[in-house]
Amino acid sequence: LGTWLHVQACGHVPNETYRFAGSAPALGAWNPTRGVPLEWNQGMWTAEDPIDLRADSRLEYKFVRMKADGEEWEEGPNRILDVPAVEGVLKLRARFNGDAMVSSGPPPGAEETPREAAASSQCRRDAEEANRQVTRLQEHLRFQGEKHQRSQEEHAAILKQLRNELRDLRREAKDLRE
Repeated sequence: LGTWLHVQACGHVPNETYRFAGSAPALGAWNPTRGVPLEWNQGMWTAEDPIDLRADSRLEYKFVRMKADGEEWEEGPNRILDVPAVEGVLKLRARFNGDAMVSSGPPPGAEETPREAAASSQCRRDAEEANRQVTRLQEHLRFQGEKHQRSQEEHAAILKQLRNELRDLRREAKDLRE
């Protein structure tokens, strides 16, 4: 028996993938592909199942953003989690490249403390703002693409007109020489 760790993390938009990796075998022994996958759930990244850790141990960990071209580890030194000597439940809430909060007590789903509720609420607000920014950026890129397309069409029309004028001038020059 050991301590059950429930993990929740604030990250970026839900079209990304995150892992919880660290020094313990349960965290993939620093191999992010064997680390704990985090699922997007109600505005935050959550480990679907609690992680069984050895009581009275210390582990190091980081969150890893998985990308098509590799992985992006959190910046800075490894995070440290001291697992208490008594068996029980720990809740870890963290922000990618940001602060972390560990609390003991009932697992997620049970009533949150005011501090936990504030952290969850802030995480959801951050995720909503990130989604709004992504939407604005997508709209801007779409607008720029349409603008570029119109510009290309206008340039093509001008080029066609210039070619026609050049053809007409050549005909006139030919007619004048004859």
